Amino acid sequence: MYLWNSQFLFTEIDVARWGVASQSSTLDDEAVASRAIDGDLRSEYTQGDCSSTEYSYSPWWRVDLQVTLPVTSVAITNPGGNESTRISGAEIHIGDWLGMSGLLNTRCATILTLGPGETRSFNCDGMAGRYVTVIIPSVYQYLTLCEVQVFAPPKPVVNVARRGVATQSSTYQNGIASRSIDGNLRNAFDHGFCSHTNNDYSSGWRVDLLDTYSIASVSITNRMLGNTIIADMYVGSSLESNGILNARCVQINFSEQKGTISFNCGGMAGRYVTISSATAYQYLVLCEVQVFAAPKPVTNVALNGVALQSSNYVLWSLASIANDGILASNLQLRQCSCTNLNFPAWWRVDLLATYSIASVVVTNRRDAVPERLNGAEIRIGNSLENNGIMNPRCTTIVTLNAEVTRSFNCGGMSGRYVTVSIPGRAEYLTLGEVQIFALPPDGQRLALKITAATLDGSLLDTPEKKNQTFEQIRIQIGHYLSDWAIRDMKWREDHSQWWKGLNSSTTDANTGDANCPAP
Repeated sequence: MYLWNSQFLFTEIDVARWGVASQSSTLDDEAVASRAIDGDLRSEYTQGDCSSTEYSYSPWWRVDLQVTLPVTSVAITNPGGNESTRISGAEIHIGDWLGMSGLLNTRCATILTLGPGETRSFNCDGMAGRYVTVIIPSVYQYLTLCEVQVFAPPKPVVNVARRGVATQSSTYQNGIASRSIDGNLRNAFDHGFCSHTNNDYSSGWRVDLLDTYSIASVSITNRMLGNTIIADMYVGSSLESNGILNARCVQINFSEQKGTISFNCGGMAGRYVTISSATAYQYLVLCEVQVFAAPKPVTNVALNGVALQSSNYVLWSLASIANDGILASNLQLRQCSCTNLNFPAWWRVDLLATYSIASVVVTNRRDAVPERLNGAEIRIGNSLENNGIMNPRCTTIVTLNAEVTRSFNCGGMSGRYVTVSIPGRAEYLTLGEVQIFALPPDGQRLALKITAATLDGSLLDTPEKKNQTFEQIRIQIGHYLSDWAIRDMKWREDHSQWWKGLNSSTTDANTGDANCPAP
């Protein structure tokens, strides 16, 4: 784990600075690809500030980030002078595949025009990839770039679908389900690159990741012919109703779109990713499905917790029904917890240990009055004061339709108790299921290298300043620590010039250690 800026931390940094740049050709000795990731925003090509290809067909430039990262944005600095018009029509692609010069990776943006010397940022919404490619497709042109900045949190993700097992509702010809997780983004079905169902009612495809992960994003590659896909994508750990009772990440609506599209799932936790056409007849053709997640699995820790609630509506509407692992949610069939009319009504689970909680997933009642859950709050912490409703709030459930399961990202909040309560009014609180996904606690030790660069040594020149500096770092990196369930840290000094050889995989037991799960 690396942290840097002039004083402490940016949660997003220019990761291109530590990448390896290449391009389709090089115009001259001064216009090498690395000019575009040297951190210098000056934009005079004649002064050696920029990279440039030769005049060529579909010229491209690429940076290898060395690891797969969720890219939030890419900033491009255009050259000034006569070279400024060359960038028109360029595309930014992000992904893990090098075939076809990266053109089949997810497209972040198309650059229609940039002014002379202008730097513009393009939002990529967490698209995951190791390679960031700038390409001017299907024309002859020079590609000249003065700087390419790639901003991402320094938290690698991996395509966990590659190690999964794929299934689908049926198979058309040789379009077996596993074609979609083979790591190949080529998208011609006739050449054996895609999965393909029959024209099924509620046609579906699913990958079992073999463990539960916190999923950052899912990228889907459509077939070359531009197949129409209208489907829902679900993420969760239940196979009830073939996975469509799990929380929905997104509704997919491909209308003759080609290439790869990325969908941000915001850390939703699940073992299964299901794509289903819901209530329509449809051929479901998928050429690749990439599921990007933090490499360490998470667990539904609610299953082993002890649930209580403010009261019991009837003897069989016990609090424990809401953490039994079953998503069916008909109260009349004894599938929900339910309180009496209380002010406030609350439900709480004691996880029996303090966890770093990635997300809380709530399933609403199916059979009647789903609006009773409107306005409910999810709170997480270690206090039982006022039945836990004084703990920090993760979120408010503004509204949740009947039988719907929704995931709420809690960003690694720490706590032993998770409380769902309805503030401000007397209400019945009915819950079909509450799933709580977290990293399991573990007493093993893991060494993490944590480096803070300062403009000068003044922040570390006395013991008091060192302690103050370290405490500020601890506060600012709280969400990183919670991702690893780190509960204790020790401070040690390292005077090496880390910036001259930064390696994101380096660990150093002499610079920092913490109590956390071993990888």
